[in-house]
Amino acid sequence: MTLRSKYPREVIRILLVCMLLVSVQSCASRNGIGPNNGPDADVQQVAKTLDITAQALSVFQKTVINANQQTPKLISDQTADQLVTFSLEINKATKQAIDATRAIAKLSPQDRRDIGNILSPIVTAIDNTLKSSNLASIQSEQLRLVLQTSLTSVQTSIASVQLVLAVR
Repeated sequence: MTLRSKYPREVIRILLVCMLLVSVQSCASRNGIGPNNGPDADVQQVAKTLDITAQALSVFQKTVINANQQTPKLISDQTADQLVTFSLEINKATKQAIDATRAIAKLSPQDRRDIGNILSPIVTAIDNTLKSSNLASIQSEQLRLVLQTSLTSVQTSIASVQLVLAVR
């Protein structure tokens, strides 16, 4: 049995994004990018990780929309609406954090606090959604796994940005 036949394409895509994130962070630390190489490297690492976060969130959104458009619907209109609205709020906050990093060359202590304040509610919101009845109400176990995996990868990405911001 191959990985492709056992898991849907979305799960494999999410796992690849997670592996990419881990690999980027591992390479960064081996090549001197990160906490010991100054604020400029921190800005770059935060920006790259936020980009990966946006990609993982895109998988989540597309999965919800596709599941809602199938016949029969795998996700009700109400659940799809709630999940898409939730993901759009995360998109908005992630974009704010990306915009904040584009405007600066160094992360000052105030920049770190500002970006951290943008990201903290996202981690909490994702945690609440992972525990909510929205995902539990989805009948398809495979679809629920795809959505949980994509949200977990978004949460992990944001948590890694928080670690970079908190190092100094």
